[in-house]
Amino acid sequence: MTMSAAELREVQIQGSNLAAYEFGRGSVPVIFVSGLGDGAESWQELSAGLTERLTLVSYDRAGIGNSGQLNSALRAPRPASWAASQLREMLAELGVKPPFVLVGHSLGGQIADAFAIRWPTLVAGLVLVDAVDPTLNLQVMPPRQFLDDAISTRAGQGWVWDVAASADEYAMSVPEVRPPTAVVSSAIWRWFEAKQPDLYRPLSLPEIDQHWQMAQLNYAQRWHGKLVVAHTAGHRVHQDAPELVREIIAATVTAGTTGAALALDGQRILRLGGSVRPTSPSGPRQSSGS
Repeated sequence: MTMSAAELREVQIQGSNLAAYEFGRGSVPVIFVSGLGDGAESWQELSAGLTERLTLVSYDRAGIGNSGQLNSALRAPRPASWAASQLREMLAELGVKPPFVLVGHSLGGQIADAFAIRWPTLVAGLVLVDAVDPTLNLQVMPPRQFLDDAISTRAGQGWVWDVAASADEYAMSVPEVRPPTAVVSSAIWRWFEAKQPDLYRPLSLPEIDQHWQMAQLNYAQRWHGKLVVAHTAGHRVHQDAPELVREIIAATVTAGTTGAALALDGQRILRLGGSVRPTSPSGPRQSSGS
C-alpha cells in the first residue's frame, strides 16, 4: 500500500479530523496502528507486499501526518484504551466491517492490546510488532509519566499518552478471548546500540535489553501467542525486516479466518531472518480467564 494508491478518507472523531488510508477490497480488514509519533507512512513498505485479498487500513493520529490537531477539550493525558476507543470509532465511521486483524508497532502494540481486551469479538487476530514495554518509561529517572504523541511532528497538537495509567490498565487486565496472536520482537541486544543511553538511567543498556525482551515474552504469554525474534532488526522491525513481518501477518490472517491455530513455518521464518522462540504452554484458542 502506497499513500498514492490508497484512498484517503477524512473522518471527524470527537471533534478531531483524522486521516485514514484504505487500500484493497478484500474480505479481511488488516488495521495498522503506528508507534509513538508515527503515521500511516511508516507502514508503506510492509503493506506493499501483502496479498490483494485484504483490505488494508492505516491512519494518522491527531497532530500527525494529514490529520488535524486534537480537540483541545481532550488534551488531558489519556491512556492507551482511549486511543483504542478512537480507533474503534474511526473504523465504524469508515464502515470497515469486523472482525479485524490488528497490527500494532511499539505504542501501537499497546493500543491494539487494549482494543482486543475491550472488544474481543471485533478482533480476528493480533500481530504485535516490538510492542512497547508498559513500564520502561516509568523506571527511568526522572520517570516519563506522560508523552506527547505528536512532539516530533506538531508538538502540543496530539494525544498526550498517560504512560502510568496505560501500564496500570495492562497490569490489571486479562484477556477473556484470545485470537490468534503473534509477537514480533526486535533483535536481542539491539539496545546495546542505543544512541542516547543517558535517557534510560539508572538502567544500563543490558538491563534495558533484558526488560524489553521480557516484555515481548509477556505479551506472547498474555495472549497465548507465538513469539518471533528478528535476528538483526532494530525497533522498526516492520521496516527492517518487512518480509518477515508480512509472513507473520499472512499466517495470522489465515488462522483468524479459518478458525485454525496459528501456524508458523519455523524454517521459512528462519530464512526470512527470524526465529520462533519458546513461550509458556499455549492454552486453547478462545479460552476464558487466565
